[in-house]
Amino acid sequence: MVTRKVIAHYAGETATSSEIEVNMHTSYSTLFTTIYDETAPIGNLGRGTHYSILRSTESCNSLLDDLNHFQIHDFAVIWDEDHDTRIINIIEKLYLSKLLSPVVFIGERKGGVTAIVEKEFYYSSGSCAYFRSRLIDIAKDSNDPWCVEVGYYDRETDSVCVSSEVIINAPRKQVSTYLNNIDNLWKLGLKEHTVTCS
Repeated sequence: MVTRKVIAHYAGETATSSEIEVNMHTSYSTLFTTIYDETAPIGNLGRGTHYSILRSTESCNSLLDDLNHFQIHDFAVIWDEDHDTRIINIIEKLYLSKLLSPVVFIGERKGGVTAIVEKEFYYSSGSCAYFRSRLIDIAKDSNDPWCVEVGYYDRETDSVCVSSEVIINAPRKQVSTYLNNIDNLWKLGLKEHTVTCS
């Protein structure tokens, strides 16, 4: 999280001023809004595990079918100790290829990119295979080619189907609990945009 010092002058103040810290989320991309950002490890899971929540607007549903209106898409970027922002380039390319909407979690660890997608998409005929092949192509085109893993997130059983150590270096149960907690906090995936009036 970037912190910026702002000098605020209050009415009647002449000789002194108060400093106020304003928390600014890191902007990883002009294509996404950062909703929540951990810039360093929190707790002791894996090798420095932490996460950020990014938001995009999507014109496709989670099966990659065109929508007649845009939806909001919140997804989690899972970081390890080095907070390697090169993963953002891969996420941007997925987005520009209209392939980001099924992604719930995505992360980079030890030279590999792991995308965890909606379960329904994972088992859709042909779509997930196409997604995987495009993700492999995108990862190969990066300056530092990475291997690719694709798994699914099952909200009905609160489980993640991917080799757990691929996205986080920890036992499977701990990884599932961690990812479930993120989803419980942020309700990841596609949703309708709502306007709140104050």
